[in-house]
Amino acid sequence: MKLRVMASACRYRVLAVGATVSCLYFFILELIVSRHLDLMNGETQPSKYLDETKKSAPTPVTMATRNGNGRMLGRRLSHQRVMVLCSNMSFQRPPGPVTALASFPGSGNTWIRYLLQQATGVYTGSIYTDYALLRHGFPAENVVNGSVLLVKTHEWGIHIRQNFSRAVLIVRDPVPAILAEFNRQGGGHIGHASIDKYRNKEGKLWKAFVSGKSRSWLET
Repeated sequence: MKLRVMASACRYRVLAVGATVSCLYFFILELIVSRHLDLMNGETQPSKYLDETKKSAPTPVTMATRNGNGRMLGRRLSHQRVMVLCSNMSFQRPPGPVTALASFPGSGNTWIRYLLQQATGVYTGSIYTDYALLRHGFPAENVVNGSVLLVKTHEWGIHIRQNFSRAVLIVRDPVPAILAEFNRQGGGHIGHASIDKYRNKEGKLWKAFVSGKSRSWLET
């Protein structure tokens, strides 16, 4: 009887994960199609809207020209360190609904932002101001309005929800998510925490980090 219950629970989990992935797929597909329709109808006015939002878009460059060593996301996307940014990036015109891209830290929020920007040509925003991302492919950091496709957030609660009309929720297994967040804090967006950081104070800091983040993951 116990095995049946466990098997049934596993099936429900698989179905839930499948439904979540399917919804995200269709949402992304809808965004891409809408973007292409806007471009065909001439509804986007990138240069004018950049002036209105007082944001200056960087000249498209290859990743290798940044700091001379190809830093940023190019290293992880493939073995080739040179990758060209989308050359037609713009803000949404007219603005759309303010949409949150919500997740627990380490769940792949920045990666989803990057892929959506490249697929649609529309900037994504953030409630934060990450200067490393601002300099490397995310010029709309700290933009929280309908001019961007999605707005990154790791926050939750009724007060945060009031700032958005809708949301895309990214859910990742807590084990790799917590590990990814520790690496980000210890090594940056494209680095890894050194083994010494895991061993610091006989591993007590790492254990405390896992314990605290596990509770936070459950609360979200």
